[in-house]
Amino acid sequence: MDGCIHITDLFRESGLKIGKLGRVVVDEFLRAESYPFIYAIGDNALAMNPRTGCPVPTAAQFALQQGRLVAENVHAAVVGGEMKPYFPKVWGEAVSLGRHLAAGWLALPFVKKITFVGFLGSLVKAAIEGKHLLLLRKESRNWTGR
Repeated sequence: MDGCIHITDLFRESGLKIGKLGRVVVDEFLRAESYPFIYAIGDNALAMNPRTGCPVPTAAQFALQQGRLVAENVHAAVVGGEMKPYFPKVWGEAVSLGRHLAAGWLALPFVKKITFVGFLGSLVKAAIEGKHLLLLRKESRNWTGR
């Protein structure tokens, strides 16, 4: 052993049910199984896609969706509102293939999906990254009260 405490060990020692790859098993509201006041999101959550029955991948687009939903569900729990179940939405994927190359696809309204590759792909990927940075900056203003 390397002498470090690993997050999976911490989860197990806390009594949380652990599933595949050391992820916390969650219900449809992203609450830890048997612990309704503990939520898990992102890479730490073993969320299941109710449409496919498969685990939701550990990707940023899903972690962002889960974070927003958990915030809404915690608020609903506190004020006595109705909690919403998690239904992941896949917007697309983009992968770098080099300095100025990328490949991927995007889901668009009224079109099943469009694919991109090469230099155009790198431009699309950069635009997606820029959009996420702007959204994070916008949301971070709410965290600090500015």
